[in-house]
Amino acid sequence: MPQGRGKGTRDNSTLEQKLSLRRRVIEDMEAKSLPIVILDAFGGAGSIFRKVYPHVTSGTVIEREPSKVDLLCWQRPTWAVYQGDTPALLRSGVGGHQSTSLLDVDPYGQPWDALGAFFASLSEGLRPQSPTLYVVVNDGARQYLRRRAAAIWETDWLPEDLLKHYGNALELNYTEVAKTMLERLGASVGYDTTWMDAYQTGHVAQNTHYACRMSVSKS
Repeated sequence: MPQGRGKGTRDNSTLEQKLSLRRRVIEDMEAKSLPIVILDAFGGAGSIFRKVYPHVTSGTVIEREPSKVDLLCWQRPTWAVYQGDTPALLRSGVGGHQSTSLLDVDPYGQPWDALGAFFASLSEGLRPQSPTLYVVVNDGARQYLRRRAAAIWETDWLPEDLLKHYGNALELNYTEVAKTMLERLGASVGYDTTWMDAYQTGHVAQNTHYACRMSVSKS
């Protein structure tokens, strides 16, 4: 599944849960009086923005499809809008003119190419590091793992130690796998994960939603 997207149709049955999780994140940021600067890695048609982020004036949005980019430009006149392949753009530091405090990743399929690219760009100083970073994700990898259970060993976005530990039961334990992977990404740039929520949802639980708050380690 290149570019964090796979074939098929986005599972919109989980929309209300996606909105609820993002509202919880925004409420937490507002309660802590934190600046809200969003990097929306897969802008799509902008439905989440309309329902959760319309008051946010600072951010960057990326979308691959040119027809949607025009809509996003109209929808977010104060944001930076980029058209192209999300992992490649994140890896190059796109959005680095701002200190992102909320990374929103909602691809088709697995999100790890995009997440890995973002944290790699942080580690190389290609973007400023916010003292507190929230990450919210819609992850469709369980659908892929279920369909290709016999071929998970070919999956280049899963760490080898987790593949060996869970083996063919990885799909059944994917929520814990995702939490571990996200915590490792944060730790790679000096973050401690101070809060996380993760759950399975959607048709036959093929989607995994998770969100976390990361803070720069004081140790």
